Amino acid sequence: MLTTLKKIFAGLIVLAVVVFALSLWQSNKRASILVDNLAETASAAGQWDWSSISSDTEGTVHIRDVSFQPAGFRQRVEIDDITLSLDPLFLFKASLDELRHYLPRHMNIKLEGVRLQPHGPQDFQQALIERGYWPAVVGYLGAPGCGDNAPWAFSLSQWQAIMQGEPVTYNLNFFYEHNGDDSIDFQADTEAENLWMSSWSGQMKSAVGRNEFSFEDFLLKDLFYYHQDNGFNERRNQLCAQRYQGSFGAYRKNSAQIVQNLIRTLAGKELPDKLLNWYQRTLLPKAEFFAEFHLGKTIYLDELFSMPQNVFLAQSDIAVGLGESDPEPVHLQPISYDKVDADVLVQAYREDVLRQKQARQQHASKAKDKHRLTVKKVIGGTVARYRRVDDLTEAVGRKARLRTRKGRVINGVVRQVTGDTVIVEVHYVTGMAEFNLARRDITSVEVLIAR
Repeated sequence: MLTTLKKIFAGLIVLAVVVFALSLWQSNKRASILVDNLAETASAAGQWDWSSISSDTEGTVHIRDVSFQPAGFRQRVEIDDITLSLDPLFLFKASLDELRHYLPRHMNIKLEGVRLQPHGPQDFQQALIERGYWPAVVGYLGAPGCGDNAPWAFSLSQWQAIMQGEPVTYNLNFFYEHNGDDSIDFQADTEAENLWMSSWSGQMKSAVGRNEFSFEDFLLKDLFYYHQDNGFNERRNQLCAQRYQGSFGAYRKNSAQIVQNLIRTLAGKELPDKLLNWYQRTLLPKAEFFAEFHLGKTIYLDELFSMPQNVFLAQSDIAVGLGESDPEPVHLQPISYDKVDADVLVQAYREDVLRQKQARQQHASKAKDKHRLTVKKVIGGTVARYRRVDDLTEAVGRKARLRTRKGRVINGVVRQVTGDTVIVEVHYVTGMAEFNLARRDITSVEVLIAR
């Protein structure tokens, strides 16, 4: 009898293992169909390749050793791992047609270890530099008053000097959630390790008013942006100050003047002194700022990605904030002609146009030459890494990154969690400051670890 029970028990174990293996195999198969759907959806951006796909029963899909070649460029983008987190029932219950053509109602897409191919063609990196990283950031990583490629853009050699030969690693995170009507909330974060972090958030609606969304149907009108410097400003300032006899103050002042002159020539108005001062403060180390963009009309998502930055800004009602300041509407004011020489202004504009033309001609000429190989230099030190925690009390006494419902990201030390309030200590240019956050406004908490 005992022997029979042992055989039955062993058989049940084998059956359970087989059922689990079949479920995992089915999950992996369905995950591959979903990933193919995503790659096809994003195929207009370029070609995607990967080495393997795996999934688990909790709705997590891993895509490893990903390579992406942007459309129209030879340089590739290498990605260590892409993680999809979604409702596990979608993988198991969705029909094959839904897996091939639709997306789940909510999903988090995390890209870790994103790097530009270091050897061979560098045309994609050059394009990113020249375009000021738009639309990833609103041009704040540009170089007014410093760039070789016209006043606004670094040359590739300048960028390599800023990075001191170090390869830049990016981590990206995109989250969306269906609201139950014809709209979704989204947030897209970009982190360049030890350099900066930026975040876009907002709400998109379907142009056809249905529950099944496709990217070509997405409409949006309001966008929220947040940027935090984590080391890039200091590196850039050291390079740019060299053009002003080592004076960062002189570079900062001239940079603001170039911004002001461009606005005067293009808009026939100028920034008020307060906002011009705020611009200068965004150049400081550890600066953080945010912006709200309210478009005059609803546009398609693909329109945004193809829209030049100056067109986007001209069509938007903008409010900006610095640190913990309240958002300030951007209202241009009449030019104070007692402070500016009109002839000098016109001449400066003509010179700027000429420099841009010369820069384009030089870039076209250099593109014909053989691209030089870059030297990868490893610098010692720790790299910031974050681990998500579900319980806020685990973050007490530790440096953490908190995200709010409005898309803002706050980095600081969690000092106390009491009831509905979280107290965070944050470092600003002027020193340390503590402020309270409502727990209901916090969407995620990640604690800092080091490796």
